[in-house]
Amino acid sequence: MKILEIQSLGEWHDALVHLRFSAPDKFLVGGAHEWAPDQSQALSAAFERLKSNLQFVRKKLKNDRMLRVIEELIAMSFEAFKEGDERRGSLILGEIEGMIWPSHKMPVKHAPEAEQRVFGQLELFAGVRISPYPLDGDAADLGSDQATLLNLAYRYTRHYQRTQQPFRAFAWVIDDTGAISRTSAEPKEDDHPILQPVQRSYGYKRLKELARNNRIRACVLVEGTLLGEAGSICYNLEQRGRPKLWAAQAYSRVGGKLIYEAMRFTLRDSDMFSEAD
Repeated sequence: MKILEIQSLGEWHDALVHLRFSAPDKFLVGGAHEWAPDQSQALSAAFERLKSNLQFVRKKLKNDRMLRVIEELIAMSFEAFKEGDERRGSLILGEIEGMIWPSHKMPVKHAPEAEQRVFGQLELFAGVRISPYPLDGDAADLGSDQATLLNLAYRYTRHYQRTQQPFRAFAWVIDDTGAISRTSAEPKEDDHPILQPVQRSYGYKRLKELARNNRIRACVLVEGTLLGEAGSICYNLEQRGRPKLWAAQAYSRVGGKLIYEAMRFTLRDSDMFSEAD
């Protein structure tokens, strides 16, 4: 199977997210709207694509030891999928994403093992507490504000998909009065008031500032990723006094029809609101 080239760090990120939601056996043939006939070969090719294009990650991190840890984590994730441990394989890919992009940061869980495997001793992760998170969750773990924001965000992401409108990020917040505002430039069809200044990019830092300054009690940051005919939508749901809930749904377009996987819920440490909140 031909390994597709990656031209930028953004494309590397898309390939990582796509792998996370396609592994181990939901890969499509690029542009053919059909399932890949050999899913095992497609899995190997997807991991090789990440490994062979780490130069973009090296340029961003500027830390050769961390890069080797990430390379080992990629190998560990592949091992997990090949051994049938889909949960571990997926969580490791999520941890890699957070190590490169702080807005996606996950609790440290597998990186110390990777560093130990490569170097025989810990340096980057010496003394780091292994978090009990992430934990599997479900819709019952949603707080009332989280549920409200998920329903709102879900409505618009589905609308954009049905009408085939591209999007990268949506965001809404709830203040202490219970009022909902939008902080993202889109969706323009939404009639909630916009909390100025409007964000035109991912907007993670903006939401964190609002939370730490006690201007909001809950927020949702939605990100859509598309690679070929498959993609995922991730809903990062935060509510003061509750764990962060990460809800994600993979989808693919086969034969012109959108097919959705079941939504996955993961509990994580809050990174918008401090424990003191």
